[in-house]
Amino acid sequence: MLIQAKNSYYSFALAKQMWDFLEAQGELGTVRSSIKVYGEILSYENHSDELVKWCKARKPSGLFYPAEKDVQEIYGEIADHIVEKYPERPAKVGLRSPSPQICG
Repeated sequence: MLIQAKNSYYSFALAKQMWDFLEAQGELGTVRSSIKVYGEILSYENHSDELVKWCKARKPSGLFYPAEKDVQEIYGEIADHIVEKYPERPAKVGLRSPSPQICG
């Protein structure tokens, strides 16, 4: 989700407020992203990329967090509900990947 957002309508230039919001909510512990997402961004993106720099700067803030089993199970339930309720939506792609990640 972060990569798609950065590459489309929520680029840093167009939606700075959204990125500021994510940062603030991460510091409060309201929003979390899996540490696996952090690793994916750092391994697949250009290291001079704006998203890579943004993520690196926020790793200590608590935004990127190890996924706990109970959280992943609840995420699975939510994803199942969305896929069942809205089967025609293209947004469902990726929800039921082998290892879904929150905010990822």
